[in-house]
Amino acid sequence: MIALSFLGTGNYSVTNYKYGENIVETNHFPFAFKEFVKPEKLFVIMTEKAKEVHCKELKELCEFEEILIPDGKSEDEFWIIFDKITNVIKENDEVIFDITHGFRSQPFLVIVLLQYLKVLKKIKINNIMYGAFEAKNEENITPVFELKSFVDLLDWSDAVREFTENGNMKYFKTLLTSIHKNSRLKKTGTPAKQLHGAGKDLDDLTDAFETIRINEVFKTTVSFQNRLKDLLEDLEHHIEAKPFKALLEKIVNKFSSISSADKNLFTSKGFEAQKSILHWYAETNKYQKAFTLAREYITSKYMIEVLKQDKYNLTEVKKREAASKDLSSILQLLKNDISITGRKGEYGKIWQKIVLVRNDLNHAGMNAHPQNSKKIIEQTETIISEIIEKF
Repeated sequence: MIALSFLGTGNYSVTNYKYGENIVETNHFPFAFKEFVKPEKLFVIMTEKAKEVHCKELKELCEFEEILIPDGKSEDEFWIIFDKITNVIKENDEVIFDITHGFRSQPFLVIVLLQYLKVLKKIKINNIMYGAFEAKNEENITPVFELKSFVDLLDWSDAVREFTENGNMKYFKTLLTSIHKNSRLKKTGTPAKQLHGAGKDLDDLTDAFETIRINEVFKTTVSFQNRLKDLLEDLEHHIEAKPFKALLEKIVNKFSSISSADKNLFTSKGFEAQKSILHWYAETNKYQKAFTLAREYITSKYMIEVLKQDKYNLTEVKKREAASKDLSSILQLLKNDISITGRKGEYGKIWQKIVLVRNDLNHAGMNAHPQNSKKIIEQTETIISEIIEKF
């Protein structure tokens, strides 16, 4: 693990910095910081002026490597700071960072940089620390705050965006599991009960959606629903999970019709749940998956409503193939301008629309007259709306 700290130009007073049960008396927080976290290597970020004022005294207290930076008076100087810090952090490094003596925008710049390096170099940010001199008490004890939960808000932002835009809930597993494990390691407070389980459900739910495993979607949403009571208690006790609490209602509402579905795919509630999944695929731009499910949905509904087949035997391959052929024969009649009235005709028309777009998608537009992507998306939304409204 490496540690990064700032050295400023201020006239620092001697105080007793307290972190956990440990207290270090010093006027130079980088020294206390090193004593608290015991990194393999400490880098101290400083300007030429800070080096002139404090570097010699700090070197008498502890060993460190200097990172000399400009004052940050221009955008170009900010990019120089960016490069200098980036160059000392290696691939997969674990990093702990102190912002106590950072000047003006410097802490902000470095926190954003570390977040960037999490993606670029796959580093792990173990903690962000701040010696809060202004919170010193009359006994000259200065508390050291951990601020990582606020930096983690950037990760939560990524997770929320992935959920709302792409339907990916895997980030929640990482974030919730981390909080769950930390709660179990702490000797104080209430250990989490369901943060890890809820994160695992959302991870499994993403996999089920991606592979169009509708039964797994049903099963996993029910599992998540069953955790809610304990999960809400966890969110009350663990403030680090507060960003998830704000999102939880949206997740529950999004999947409420799925979690209330019967175990059987082909009951009225099961079909309503499948409609919700179709809508979810369209909403998260998964058009090919939407058409795969739409085809199977219409086949199943046709088997029950028109062919009057038993809802408990709709997964038999031969029966589904026969129903598909029946629908295709109706489609052929429609192509030949032979009118098919009633409900059977309605199924034939929606089947015609599904097959046309699905074939174009599945064959990567390898035909004489492929439709463009905008048209495919427009037709997807129209077909799904028609299925939800009429079937």
